[in-house]
Amino acid sequence: MNRMKTLKRASMPRPRSTSSGSASSLSQDTAYPILTQVSTPTSDDSDQRLDAALADMANNVCGILKGGIDPAEVASRLGSLGWRTRSASWCSYETETAWCRIEIDQTDDGTTLINGVIDPQRIDDLTKLFAGLGWHYDLELFDENDNAVEERHH
Repeated sequence: MNRMKTLKRASMPRPRSTSSGSASSLSQDTAYPILTQVSTPTSDDSDQRLDAALADMANNVCGILKGGIDPAEVASRLGSLGWRTRSASWCSYETETAWCRIEIDQTDDGTTLINGVIDPQRIDDLTKLFAGLGWHYDLELFDENDNAVEERHH
């Protein structure tokens, strides 16, 4: 997974304004019952900004969503679960909750990339969320010294 380590080093743009665009097309009423029935964590703290300690951290999570999932769909689905979403560029999105901020982008060959910061103690929540949404992924978690400490696959 050397490619992911290279992706992790890329800096993630910070939000430019406090207003957030919504990429959400699913209603919360639809998404919450389905996911909570299968014990998938949803963002109950969506009214809170990313924790300040995380905002100052270097990116510590990166990976790939398999199956060519469009970044707009990823942002939409997370937005329907209470994550704040915004367009970061023409074809990438940034999604955020109090414990995680990730940028979702797609390469020219259709690979969907994940890159950002997460509270390391919440990596299970992110992987359960992705699995609950039916997404297959390869994720790597890094420590403060830029050493890969965990790999997650589904």
